Amino acid sequence: MMKILLFILILICAAEIFAQPQTKCFRNDGLRDNHIVRFEADGGDVAGSYFVESDGDAEQTQTFDFSGTRSGNTLTVKFAGDAPPGVVPSKTKSLIWTLAHSADGEILRIKLYGKNYETNKYADYFADFKPCETNYGLLERSAKTVRFAKGKTSAKIALSFENTTEQKVFSLNVRRGQTLAIDAAGCKISVYLPDGKLYEFVEWENGDEKTFASSAIDRMTIKSLPNNGNFLVVLQKLADAAQPESVIFKITK
Repeated sequence: MMKILLFILILICAAEIFAQPQTKCFRNDGLRDNHIVRFEADGGDVAGSYFVESDGDAEQTQTFDFSGTRSGNTLTVKFAGDAPPGVVPSKTKSLIWTLAHSADGEILRIKLYGKNYETNKYADYFADFKPCETNYGLLERSAKTVRFAKGKTSAKIALSFENTTEQKVFSLNVRRGQTLAIDAAGCKISVYLPDGKLYEFVEWENGDEKTFASSAIDRMTIKSLPNNGNFLVVLQKLADAAQPESVIFKITK
C-alpha cells in the first residue's frame, strides 16, 4: 500500500513540474549569423522569439515572434504575420520543431533553408540548436588532457568526427603571458577560460568600430594568455564533407 501511495505521489509531483511554465533557450552559431530561439512552454502552449544576430552583432539583431503548441517533444509553431526568418522554409506555414537529447544535453532540431556549400544549391536541411548556456562541467569532464613531450612546445593529436555536432574537447594547463596557437584544419575552434567563460576576441576593427567573435575556423592564436590554469579547447568539424585529420597545439612564451 505504501509503495502505491509513493508511486502516486511521484506522479503528482511530476505532473506539477510539467504543468509549470518552462523557459528554454537554444542557439546555433553560423559562420556569419547567430540564430537564437527563446520560448516559454506553458502546458501545451508555446510562445517565443527567433533572433538573428547579423555578423554576430547583438546590436543588429532581427526578432521574429512565434506561437504554437507543444505535445511531448514536438513543437508546432507559426510566426506572427506569416513572416518567418529568411532561413526558415516559407512554403510551410506551420513548422514542426523537435526537442531531442544529445551528449551535450537537450537540443532543439529545426528545419532550415540555405545554401549547401558542397553542391552550391539551396535546399532544406536540419540544424541542431544547442542550449544557450554551455554546460561547462560536462565539457570539463569529457576533456582530454594535452601533454607535451619533454623539451617540446607543440603536440599533434589525431582527430576523427562522426558528424558536425560531435565535439572534441581538450584541456591545456598554461601560464599567464604565454601564447597558445591552435591549428585544426576543417574545424570550428572555441576556447573556454579557466573561469568557465568563453574566450572572445576582436575579429574586425576599423577605428572605433569593433566586431567580436567567440570562435574561429581552422586556426586560433591567443597571445599573452590572461590567466593561469586549464584552458578548454572545443573542436567541431565545419561540414559533413570536411575530414579533419589532426589538431596541433603550440605554446610559446
